[in-house]
Amino acid sequence: MTIKTFTFPNGFRLIHESSNHNIPVSTIYAFCELGSIYENDNVRGVSHFIEHMCFKGTRKIPQSKDIFKHYDKIGAYFNAFTEKQFTCYTIKTQDEFVNSCISILSDIMLNSVFNKKEFIKELKVVVEENVKNTDNSQDLISNMMNKLLYNGSSYENPIDTIEYHYKKTLNYNKVVDMYKQFYCPDKIVVSIISNIPFNHIVNAIKQSFFIRKNNYKSNGISNACINIIDKTNPFYINNNLVEQTEIQYNMLSKKGINTTCIMIGFRTCSHDSPDKYILNMLDKILGGTLGSRLFMILREQNGLTYESSSYVEYFESFGSITIFAKTDHTKIIYNTGKTQKGVLPLMISLLNDLIKNGITQEELQLIKGNLKGTVVVNLDDDAIAEHNGTQLLLYCKTKLIPYSKIYDTFYNNITVSQINDIIRKYITKERMSVCLVGGEQMPPLKLIQRECEKIYYYNI
Repeated sequence: MTIKTFTFPNGFRLIHESSNHNIPVSTIYAFCELGSIYENDNVRGVSHFIEHMCFKGTRKIPQSKDIFKHYDKIGAYFNAFTEKQFTCYTIKTQDEFVNSCISILSDIMLNSVFNKKEFIKELKVVVEENVKNTDNSQDLISNMMNKLLYNGSSYENPIDTIEYHYKKTLNYNKVVDMYKQFYCPDKIVVSIISNIPFNHIVNAIKQSFFIRKNNYKSNGISNACINIIDKTNPFYINNNLVEQTEIQYNMLSKKGINTTCIMIGFRTCSHDSPDKYILNMLDKILGGTLGSRLFMILREQNGLTYESSSYVEYFESFGSITIFAKTDHTKIIYNTGKTQKGVLPLMISLLNDLIKNGITQEELQLIKGNLKGTVVVNLDDDAIAEHNGTQLLLYCKTKLIPYSKIYDTFYNNITVSQINDIIRKYITKERMSVCLVGGEQMPPLKLIQRECEKIYYYNI
């Protein structure tokens, strides 16, 4: 399908691609370049809170219930989420309602009123959301791992956490100022997947607040294409990591947690590195399929876990690959008394086997088939809309690669030796971090260190 882009005079950007089906449904992803990496200690959590406030009333529609009522009566899906680099608003609706949805979406993003009563009320809602997350051990361990992997940079901080709200730094004026600074047309990208013609979408946007209102650019704040490098700028993004020379550890014991989460992560490359695509294949081999190494060794061969996984992420100057497992606290170090290895030693053994012996040709072919099939299965409008929007917002690609072409462009020609070289490049002690979150019966740190220090050193 042809991807078309359009930049309006005020800097607002549109990216459009036709649907792969004839269903009269359109998907809209609207990205604002405000995330937690732009926050300083005085406004932690503001990106997520502004996302909430944008649903609480506009100049045109003062009552939040009337915003929700519009989407409810047409059966549209409307939601939002906040990431480290951006905030995204998503809509899926029938084609006949695209114009009105764009109109209300632009009103929400550019003309929210931030009523003080609603502000105070919504602060309580956000606090409740974060209190709930304190019981989520996977959320806790992810934040701990980010602190180690991205230590020293703007990426080390959580998007939101209850600790931010204990400090009560989100006062009304600061939040409104951040909203005005960032929610501007030149910091917004709208990605639309639809069978409605591109020109029709352009005309619909011309009638919206994206163009008719707030017809100005942000106050000199660069977007991700031009990194904010001036350290005196309050929105300075720090891409410098604290140097690491040995394995880093962090453990949390918390009353009431019955299972233990184990996470092992390694610092890797930026989103522009060609290593990214090889690491994505390694991620699949480690924990991305039912036949993955983690699944087979921990669950199928030893019956130690119900849940294990791996994931990768990439930012402007660095990234990471992480493996994860959840288990009973009695099985962390040993299994069946002290006669067999527990989850952590098995995870280290898995990594050591990869370092020493690499992957097999059979594994490579299996993962290539999986990736190719995943791209086809995920040829839905949501995956394409998010792919197109993030490419344009974050990476400023002059030549956008269609989602449907990802496999042929980046993965088809990857070899076993390339993956093995990447394993030995990144799976090292100097890049490694280990986190555990569990109940009050956690193993001592020395025992954890003893197992993790067994990671193999490969002399390239």
